[in-house]
Amino acid sequence: MLNLIASLFLSLLLHAHPVTYEDGLMLKSMAREDMSETSVTYTFAPRFAVGLEYDRLEMNQLETSWGLLELNALVKRWNGEHSQANIYLLTGAGGYWNDQQATSFAGKLGLQADYETRRFYTLGSYTTWQSEDVESYYALYRVGYAPFVAGYYDLNVWVIAQFDYNPDMRSEVQVTPFLRFFYKNVLWEMGASLRGNLYWQFMVHL
Repeated sequence: MLNLIASLFLSLLLHAHPVTYEDGLMLKSMAREDMSETSVTYTFAPRFAVGLEYDRLEMNQLETSWGLLELNALVKRWNGEHSQANIYLLTGAGGYWNDQQATSFAGKLGLQADYETRRFYTLGSYTTWQSEDVESYYALYRVGYAPFVAGYYDLNVWVIAQFDYNPDMRSEVQVTPFLRFFYKNVLWEMGASLRGNLYWQFMVHL
C-alpha cells in the first residue's frame, strides 16, 4: 500500500508541476525545432516556488529569447482517493531580446490546470509573453494514458498526445504524440509532431 501511495505521489510531482513539494528543486530542459526552455525551480513553501527560466521562441521569423525570474503559485488542489487535480498561476519578469538586437523588459503570465490518476492524465495551460516589441500567447493541451501501472522503483511509461498553438510561430495547431518515461526522480519525454518536428524533455527532482 505504501508503495502504491509513493508511486502515485511521485507520478503527480513529475508531470511538470510548477510547484512541487516544499524544499524541492526541479531542473528542466525542453527542446524542439522552433522552441526551447531551460529552467531551475525551487519550492520554498507548500504553495509557492521561485525559479529562473530561459525561453527561445521563433516568432514571426525572428529568433526571440526571454530570460525570466519566476514566481509560481498553487491556487487550488483537489485530492481524491486515487486522483489529484491542481490549478497553478505562473508569473515571470525579466528581459527580452531578439536576433535584430532589440532588447526590452519582459513579462510572462500563465494559468495551468491538470488532473491525474494512475492510468489517466490531462493538462491544459495558457501562457502570455509581453515586451515592448512582442505580445504573444501559447495554448497547450495534453492527454495521456499509462498502458500498465508500475511501482515506485520500476520504470513508468505513459503514451501522451500534445496539442499546442501559437499564432506567431505557426498558423495551425501542432499535434505531437510522444512517450514519457520516469524512474524514481528522473523523467524524460521523446516524440515528434505529425509534421516531423522532433521533441524531447528532461526533468529531475532533487
